[in-house]
Amino acid sequence: MFFPRRHTPNLHDLDDAELTEIFSLVKRVAIALELYQYNVLQNNGARASQTVFHAHVHLVPKPTEATGLMVQPGLAAVDQTGLAERIRSRLAASGRP
Repeated sequence: MFFPRRHTPNLHDLDDAELTEIFSLVKRVAIALELYQYNVLQNNGARASQTVFHAHVHLVPKPTEATGLMVQPGLAAVDQTGLAERIRSRLAASGRP
């Protein structure tokens, strides 16, 4: 588990430097442990299964098909119609590219 020094409940509460530091560390650890197949997991909010309300990231090794993080078949698809345009519009309105 990787977490920032500063307490924030969600990933989007971190600044870009903190995010860079966390994901750089995830990369370094994955390389050091020679993990070539793995998942990086991060949940925001109770509905997204967050149980520890401090922003953090999990590095989950995937040594075999039957171990590590498992994808649940049969989950409902999310309608993404117009999503790219909504993202562009909201980013433009926020002043961040």
